[in-house]
Amino acid sequence: MTSQRHHHTLLTKQNNTRQKRICDLLRHLPTFMFRFLRLLSFVFFLLPAFVVFLYHYFACDRIAVYYGLKGAIGENGERMWLSRHYLDMYGSRTHVNGNKEKKPVVIFLTGGAWIIGYRMWGCLLARALVPFGILVIIPDYRNFPKVNIKGMVDDVDMSIQWVLDHVEEYGGDGKRVVLVGQSAGAHIGGVVVAKKVLDWIR
Repeated sequence: MTSQRHHHTLLTKQNNTRQKRICDLLRHLPTFMFRFLRLLSFVFFLLPAFVVFLYHYFACDRIAVYYGLKGAIGENGERMWLSRHYLDMYGSRTHVNGNKEKKPVVIFLTGGAWIIGYRMWGCLLARALVPFGILVIIPDYRNFPKVNIKGMVDDVDMSIQWVLDHVEEYGGDGKRVVLVGQSAGAHIGGVVVAKKVLDWIR
């Protein structure tokens, strides 16, 4: 008899818990629906901007160039064509008013909290600067957790050196190069510059 009572008590508790969960779910359903509809409206209103962004990225004067070691295989057997060691170069074929002089160069390091940085994020900056005869170069670099900050700094350092060594082949002026960074990109770029200064002092 005691066993039956205990079993009945357990079933009652389980039913009460299930009912409470269902009530909680129904109580929060309007809030969830409101937030979900708000998210959908946010996506809907931003969609035209994303379409313009993607169109510009794929249709503009942009070339992707590998700045890493030719034929290199990464730490995990990663082949060159799967590498993050690429940079986007904007404006190498654009000549403003027929001017074919060497162009000033802007190297832009994108942000992304060290985990979601990608070279595509700088596309709109290039769109604003290229019409003024500026060559815009946006290097990609590996993110955490694939590498730590040292790996990111090494990637950016290598990309900057590549630009200084090769930019004149693409119409840029190697003596007029400006380094610009945003958020995590600014931090990584600052570390690279600080390392170069310390190496020069030593």
